[in-house]
Amino acid sequence: MSPMPEEPATSERAAVYYIAAIIKNYEPEFELRKNFTPGLFGRSDPRYPTVRREWLHGLVRNGHLEKRLLSLAEASDHLVDHHSDEADSRLNWRITFQHAFYLIHIMALDKTFQRFALSVQTKSDFREGLISIRKRPPYLRYEVVSRLSELKPILANILESFRREEEEESHQQGRIDVAVAREREKWLKRLADERKRRQQIGYLVAFVAIVVVSIALNEHLHWWGYGLMQFDFFAVLFGRPA
Repeated sequence: MSPMPEEPATSERAAVYYIAAIIKNYEPEFELRKNFTPGLFGRSDPRYPTVRREWLHGLVRNGHLEKRLLSLAEASDHLVDHHSDEADSRLNWRITFQHAFYLIHIMALDKTFQRFALSVQTKSDFREGLISIRKRPPYLRYEVVSRLSELKPILANILESFRREEEEESHQQGRIDVAVAREREKWLKRLADERKRRQQIGYLVAFVAIVVVSIALNEHLHWWGYGLMQFDFFAVLFGRPA
């Protein structure tokens, strides 16, 4: 890993580049420009009610929310503690990066850029949350830190757990592949045995048919021979003297 910069000063620019440096240690191809989203600073941000309301109206305009449910969704916002500094990954200031099927958000909780939240979501949960009126998006993990440097061990722990999960899935898939290969080998052997058995039965049926025809033809010639030399098909078939 590349050396980490010192703890940044409490400014947006410094925080952004510090977070990007942390992420690049794990995701070297990470592009900050594509993964930075400006927004609110937790639910305690004075702009939260307005931004949340505009977002709900946007869901109606885009056909994701029925208009008749809009007032109910707006009313439910009064049940949310707007003084909470909890972050909402749909509306919050955040830097996001992807690992496998997971999205990891690092979100600022105040304008002084001293407190941050780290959350982990599946991609499907994040997409569904974008068109949901749920007050809180579902998180697999949610951590709050008061210094950016505290993110490093948390992020390392999360990615290590992902690595172990991927290794276990890989081992499990390997065991599945071996079991499938063994079953396929057994199936192919049974198929070959069945084909051989049917071939042997075919040979036996053909042999019996030849014997029956030979007997019938031999008797027929003996019956109508009238002095012709006796002709024994069994002699021809088995090499026995007539």
